[in-house]
Amino acid sequence: MGSHGPGPARFLLAASFLMALGGGPCLATAPPADLERLRADSTRRPDDASAHFALGAALPLPEKKDEALGHLERAIALDPKNLRYGNDYRKTCVKAKEYQRAIDFLEKQSAAHPESAALHLNLAMAYVDKMPTAGLGIVGQGLLSNRSIGELDKVLAKDPKSWPAMYGRAMNHLHWPKVLKHAARAVEDFKACLRLQETIPAAPRKAHHLLPYLGLGDAYVKNDQIAEARRAWREAGALFPGDPRLARRQALGDEELKRFVEDERGLARPIDTDLSFVWAP
Repeated sequence: MGSHGPGPARFLLAASFLMALGGGPCLATAPPADLERLRADSTRRPDDASAHFALGAALPLPEKKDEALGHLERAIALDPKNLRYGNDYRKTCVKAKEYQRAIDFLEKQSAAHPESAALHLNLAMAYVDKMPTAGLGIVGQGLLSNRSIGELDKVLAKDPKSWPAMYGRAMNHLHWPKVLKHAARAVEDFKACLRLQETIPAAPRKAHHLLPYLGLGDAYVKNDQIAEARRAWREAGALFPGDPRLARRQALGDEELKRFVEDERGLARPIDTDLSFVWAP
């Protein structure tokens, strides 16, 4: 779940997290000959999740929407712990504007497999995917956000070190209107993300490690702690010199910054919920 802006969230907490949640191939829309081969594979191997995922990911949208979603759903049902299958299914549903279908399916799967962190994470993100839908209003958006937070709480109850769940919860709190006073909770969750990052064994810094700093600063702004926000971004600037998102925030005056954050971090603003950072190199 990334910030709204140029860079989607890309974060790998630990190799063990990926191994626990699973991975799988990702295919673009295939030419007709390849589609027939993939269909034959899924028919020949009806209980092979990877065969259904490969076909579902390759089918063109919107022409083959129902067939694509059906195979992606079959893949998830066969391999409910696979985070990537659920993530790509949600992305396909967003493209097809099938937000409620994703929610309904993932709710059923989560109920059938309550031990699967992958399902709870994707269900949490599916609620967020629907939030910018026209006509929901603040009440409908708030209900979806609270349901998302509830799913993330389930993951964190079992694994307090789940960075994706912690970051997702922080982003939920961050996007609530300032008057509802969720900003302080966002601050605490973004700080928890940064503490988790400090525990990672020495490795090359990834660009997505910046995201909790951006979110923390924005949460401070919503909480009327401008000095703390600028301090967080200065610290991030030493680690990620030249990042335009940091530069833009630091260049704004206090009042401009408040207006920028209120617009950038609102419930009606689409939020990047792509979880592919888990398996990205």
